[in-house]
Parts: sequence; structure tokens; C-alpha cells
Amino acid sequence: MNNDSASREGLERGLSSARMRSHTSEVNIEDERRAMDEIADRLRQRYPAVTDLTVKTVVDASYHDLDNARIRSFVGILVEKQAAERLASYSR
Repeated sequence: MNNDSASREGLERGLSSARMRSHTSEVNIEDERRAMDEIADRLRQRYPAVTDLTVKTVVDASYHDLDNARIRSFVGILVEKQAAERLASYSR
């Protein structure tokens, strides 16, 4: 299994468990997956000195930090902010 497949499986597990725990909002796995891909694309452009794998790993880690978030509306914004802060420290 390659890193991309492992990341996708981890993402699906996290989203599935988040969906089961969410009482206040409905989680759409495909929407959140697309949002994480778009965030990674933006951050790759913003931090070109950081490898694609590192960006993907940092976005996934930031996303999984919010697995237990009951309200999913701002997950994308929070992931992008946290991932950008982490990547900024890598590119110094």
C-alpha cells in the first residue's frame, strides 16, 4: 500500500468515525476530501520549497487533529490555518 492509499484510508476512517459522532451536523466525506485536496493544492503553491508529500502529510495530520469536532462547518478553515502554520516552520 502506498502513502497516498494509506492517507485516503486514514481519511475515510476519520470521516466515518466523525460522521458517527456528529450530532449537530452532517458530514459529507466526498466534500471534505475535496476540500482537503484543495487546501493541499493552495499550500503547495504557497510553500513551494516544501515537498508535496510533506504538504499532504501536514494537511492530513491537521485534519485528523479535528476528527472529534462535532460541528464540521469550519474544519476546512481550521485545517488550512494550522497546516499553514506548520509548513511555515518547515520552510524557514
